[in-house]
Amino acid sequence: MVALFPSQALHRADLLLLLFDHTKEARHFFAEAERYGVGRHGFTLPIRGPAGERALFSISAHATDEHWHRWRFTYLKDFRLLADYFHDHAMRLAGLRSNEVLRPLSAREKQCLEGLLQGRAPGQMAASFDLSTSAVHAYLRTAKRKLNCSTLEQTIAKAIQLDLVR
Repeated sequence: MVALFPSQALHRADLLLLLFDHTKEARHFFAEAERYGVGRHGFTLPIRGPAGERALFSISAHATDEHWHRWRFTYLKDFRLLADYFHDHAMRLAGLRSNEVLRPLSAREKQCLEGLLQGRAPGQMAASFDLSTSAVHAYLRTAKRKLNCSTLEQTIAKAIQLDLVR
């Protein structure tokens, strides 16, 4: 399902934080969600597409409070990549985004994206690639533009999808 929203700001929501709202409406909301198999814990991540579209991607889990506290931020980057990948694919399947011909990435742009994929910061990449930090940021910006993405997470997801990075 593709959900489009007006341009108002969307922020990540953690269901754990909402559980502390003990209003009648909150209790009703979570009781109804449980009937539909939604886990007690989860995230809702906002998605901002390259054409200005807005969407939400939600993940829920049936986990203990202790497990969720330890686990929830460990995989947040993975969830972000997954959300961007699914959104991009859904937009294409719905016919709302074309399979445009993309400009090829340079070797440096690929190298910088692979560095991000490995969890390296731009400063670390700059030192090991013998570049300035601003050059690394410039390569990442041009890669983002060439792949028609609005965030670096979307850029990485698309580069993986297109087998441009390992």
